[in-house]
Amino acid sequence: MTTYRDVRSYSAIHDSEVSRLSMTNDRGEEYFAIVPVEDGKRWRERRDAVLTALDDAILAGATPGEIRI
Repeated sequence: MTTYRDVRSYSAIHDSEVSRLSMTNDRGEEYFAIVPVEDGKRWRERRDAVLTALDDAILAGATPGEIRI
């Protein structure tokens, strides 16, 4: 798995704190997902699942941009 960025902010759409998790491929193209933040162990499990999905999308050659999880 490559490195990732985790940028948090409040989302009026979700009415909660969200995280924009993103990764880039070898060409610098960005893949990202926006997910609600949870506390503790549940968040780490959710984050890891989203990062795996982003990594899989990169390896599969998907179009850069938002990846719906």
